[in-house]
Amino acid sequence: MKKAYNEAWIEALAIRKKARGWVRAGLLTPAQEAHIRELFPESFYRANVWVRIALFLFTLLLNGCSTTFVSMFFMPALENTLWGAGLLGMAYGTGFFFLLNLLIRERRLYHSGIDDALLYSAVSAFCGGLFVTFSSVFREEFVAYAAIALPVLVWAAVRYASTVVTLATLLDVYAIAGLLAFRFPAGKLLLPFIGLFLSAGILLASRSMRRKSGIYWTSCLDVSESLALAFGYLSINYFVVREGNALIQGTEGPVPFGILFWILTGIIPLACIFSGIRSRNRILLVAGLLTLLLSVYTFQFYYQPVSYPLFSVIGGLILLSGAIACIRFLRSRQTGFTFEKDGSGEGGIRLEALVVAEQASIPSTQTDTFGGGTFGGGGAGDQY
Repeated sequence: MKKAYNEAWIEALAIRKKARGWVRAGLLTPAQEAHIRELFPESFYRANVWVRIALFLFTLLLNGCSTTFVSMFFMPALENTLWGAGLLGMAYGTGFFFLLNLLIRERRLYHSGIDDALLYSAVSAFCGGLFVTFSSVFREEFVAYAAIALPVLVWAAVRYASTVVTLATLLDVYAIAGLLAFRFPAGKLLLPFIGLFLSAGILLASRSMRRKSGIYWTSCLDVSESLALAFGYLSINYFVVREGNALIQGTEGPVPFGILFWILTGIIPLACIFSGIRSRNRILLVAGLLTLLLSVYTFQFYYQPVSYPLFSVIGGLILLSGAIACIRFLRSRQTGFTFEKDGSGEGGIRLEALVVAEQASIPSTQTDTFGGGTFGGGGAGDQY
């Protein structure tokens, strides 16, 4: 699938960001950073965050006004025909996609606010048109609506590398799995395991794609891994399983396989922390720490060995002591995983390009050279 944005320009932005971080860390001089910025110019239109927000809101307002104005001419004729209104919505979406591609190509936009608003408008209008068109067929079959929206969301997420569309795609996948499971009594019982295995599949697919792909989808893969870890843990957390079972089945008390959910509630955070430190993966490490906190509070909620105020004080002291110990240990940089900030969270960057640029900025100090003889062909010429 053809990518909407120029991947070489995106990589140049990432290299410039990495160079700024290395300057702050003292690994590069400002002169070397300036040379890198010359080698990797910023070709996209990039504005500050406040301008992006203003452009985003203005574009959304303009999209709403334009569609409302055009609909005034067509809706009287399409008032009693759902398929006609649906086709009009898909036409709006197609028009937004066309305008989005045109502005990206001609104005060199890259998450500048305008292209984000056009993308969200295009996806919403096209999917809304599909829903209206098939509403008379699907009626209240919500899984069908989620299924027909999935190809549009996947295509938009892959082509435009949008984190918001990626998040919507993954939520749509979880919704389809959950709605299908609710159709069967066994599906309701196995819903925690369905969520766990689905999250594991998404996590493995994201990790595999990260190894094979470039920097284009880095932010999307970060969102995928973070959401998969969150949903995977929440799917088997004892509190979520027990209270969710009471809400779905209407039965209070312990749940089947309760001991298994308790074991998973305690093991998964520790596995994430260990794997995060071993693989130097910040997403796994943060997820492990957050889920460990939730696991401890889950245990406190049901067994309450001490009062909540005392528990909070003891837990806070333990976490603070552990954080201080980890910071002091990681500052040594002996593990390759340090507490100190490197100035960039980008991955998949051609670091050798930075080395080449840095070497190119260093003048040669060699003064002794050999003679200027020439030779070629099968033997020496008149000079060698």
